[in-house]
Amino acid sequence: MSKKLHFHTLDSTRFFAFLIVFGIHLNITYAHPVLRFLTSGGAHGLSYFFVLSGFLITYILVSEKKEEGKIDRKKFFIRRCFRIWPLYFFVVGISYFVFYNFPSYIDLSKPDRYLPDWRYSFTFLENYKMIFTHKSPAIASLTVFWSLCVEEHFYILWMFLISIIPIKKLPITFIICIVIANIYRAFVPPLFHTTILNMRDLFANLDFFSSGAIFGYFTATKYEQLIKLINSIPFYFRALYIPFTLLFLLVVRYILPTELFFTGVIKWTVIAAVFAMLIAIFIPPDSKLRIKDSNPLSYLGKITYSLYVYHIIVLQIVHRFIVSRQLSPDNIYVLLSFGVISLALTIFIGHLSYKYIETPFFRLREKFYKY
Repeated sequence: MSKKLHFHTLDSTRFFAFLIVFGIHLNITYAHPVLRFLTSGGAHGLSYFFVLSGFLITYILVSEKKEEGKIDRKKFFIRRCFRIWPLYFFVVGISYFVFYNFPSYIDLSKPDRYLPDWRYSFTFLENYKMIFTHKSPAIASLTVFWSLCVEEHFYILWMFLISIIPIKKLPITFIICIVIANIYRAFVPPLFHTTILNMRDLFANLDFFSSGAIFGYFTATKYEQLIKLINSIPFYFRALYIPFTLLFLLVVRYILPTELFFTGVIKWTVIAAVFAMLIAIFIPPDSKLRIKDSNPLSYLGKITYSLYVYHIIVLQIVHRFIVSRQLSPDNIYVLLSFGVISLALTIFIGHLSYKYIETPFFRLREKFYKY
């Protein structure tokens, strides 16, 4: 397989998406309405990760099928395992060690918590445990793992879809997947009397993956034409699209209220389309809208997976420290200090994890299963 394209700036956008997720997990109280408003779009950070995954994975798979005539499913899946599994099982293992040896750190005081179940945690099914129980894990670190489970399910589904379906029929397949996601969100959750399926199941998120996949497909098959189309858009429109996206995330709940049936269903597809177009403006290699790989933001984007899995743990530890010192989270200075210290610790731990846990497995992957 020929050398894959390198997409500048996308690593950096990962870090900004993580910051949005981090912001909502700070649990801004109602004492700070401005901060609460600015972090109100936090759930959409994960949506961006899904759209970006759809773009990159589709580009990789379609490029391979276009050049080789088929997809080496074994190699693809093993490479994904090298990327996801080491850190996933490391943190899950630590979580269960804490649960069995330091039970005082486990919060079972809230009715929306369940005891951890290794059968779900170690098999990438934590999202379904949350769906079946309508609760979250009592171990805080596991509460964000549902999205990693969805990602893993996506890899498997996409691997087989793109292997089986002819290349020319993939765009219509992705459009069908977007329709399926909307039908699923409209009719399946009410059957189970829950809204949790709207977020934590693969089929409820198919439009995010598929929206990114459409651009990934055309990047792999019609690259020159796509670049020409994107560059035909005036530069100032592309530049303004970035702040437009941020503003849109802040006001989308007012424009497309979840409480109304129709807007509550299609809202996520609209967000997916907005994110997909955001990714598209960074595709041209000579774009003026770029963040160089040498920029620290690019490195922070590379370690975003580590940042994501550790940030909840760090937030819990720092929050316990604040409470033990009888400091009030409602104090704006305490709150800001809490956020800055937690973010700095998360980045430090994420850097160590990336260097000593993830990177050695990357080297093994490139040694034995290099594209």
